Amino acid sequence: MTSATAANRSRSPTTTARGGQSFAMLTVKGNAMLFVDTLAASGVRYVAGPYVWWTKGNNGDLYDMTAGPNAAPIIGGCTSASH
Repeated sequence: MTSATAANRSRSPTTTARGGQSFAMLTVKGNAMLFVDTLAASGVRYVAGPYVWWTKGNNGDLYDMTAGPNAAPIIGGCTSASH
């Protein structure tokens, strides 16, 4: 299991692989959300509703896609820590 930490986050996301599919559980704006991995050119991209959790190497950022394709992440600069 892997978690990530970033400034202004009270709960860390966790990722789990099941049968070839990867999932990430994150709390966004007070709501627990299950993210599912999708095709990505680089890194791993997880999607839940309008949100995208994008990881590459040991780093991750959370985006609100309703903010537009060039919007800054709503949570950025997360780094992973293995448990």
